[in-house]
Amino acid sequence: MIKKLEISNYKKFDSETFIFEKNNLLIGDNDSGKSSILEALELFFNKNEISSDLVIDINKDIVITIMLENDEQEYTKIFKMSGKTKAICKEFNYKNLPRYVYIRSNDLEIDKKVSEILSINFVNQLSNETKDNIQVAFKDSIQLFFNSINDNLNVVNGFDKTKLDISETLNYEKLVSFKINDDKTNIVPLKGRGSGFIKNLLYLILVNNTMNEFIIGIDEIENSFSLKNVENLIETLLKVYKQTIISTHISSVYEITNNLNYKTIPLHSEEGDINLFKLIDSISHKREINILLL
Repeated sequence: MIKKLEISNYKKFDSETFIFEKNNLLIGDNDSGKSSILEALELFFNKNEISSDLVIDINKDIVITIMLENDEQEYTKIFKMSGKTKAICKEFNYKNLPRYVYIRSNDLEIDKKVSEILSINFVNQLSNETKDNIQVAFKDSIQLFFNSINDNLNVVNGFDKTKLDISETLNYEKLVSFKINDDKTNIVPLKGRGSGFIKNLLYLILVNNTMNEFIIGIDEIENSFSLKNVENLIETLLKVYKQTIISTHISSVYEITNNLNYKTIPLHSEEGDINLFKLIDSISHKREINILLL
């Protein structure tokens, strides 16, 4: 379980720290940083590249650090600018970290998301020795390929002075391919269904299986659902997953999580000051909350 997250030089976070518990609610207006927190976790656990558009100062590194429950070690991932368009992380060698699945507010590609989850569980079945052997074989195969390039076939002047920079990445999330085939008796194919139907199918798959050894982050959980469905979903998620981090911009979702022992983390944008303080005033008398003003 993640107990602390530090974000530096990413989107609106110049340098911020967030403290988490088992179940967490990020609440605030648009552009308050809710999605950025969930995305930062996605970058830490699953991605190795950031667009320069998301970097505050391209002359500085983007640094994301986490601490885990019952573990005093800090785990840090550093992204360095590579050219003018992106920042990349070339070295990240920590092992046995928890796995993180991020569901965006408009995430309707069920096939890809389930493939990602299946890959996570596949990797969790591998021993550390097996993972190390796979990594060594992968790097050896890449090096063998580039060593086999025949310089005698060079026909362009100056090409021999060009250095090929090898940056290999083994993406376990693409090892498993899952696809939903529609029942041909259906009048409307899956892609033609409404977002609520598709989101419901995604969550149905997520909560009705025993392969749940990961942390789940959900952006704007109310998207495409009625409040009653949101309540049922939240109640189920907190029972199923190791840790949940969800976001919302409506106070009704807070009212639901307030009764379910969720930690509330209010955020705000410059445009949302009035709404934020109305929200704080309405909920602060009900329980102790942590307030971060950006």
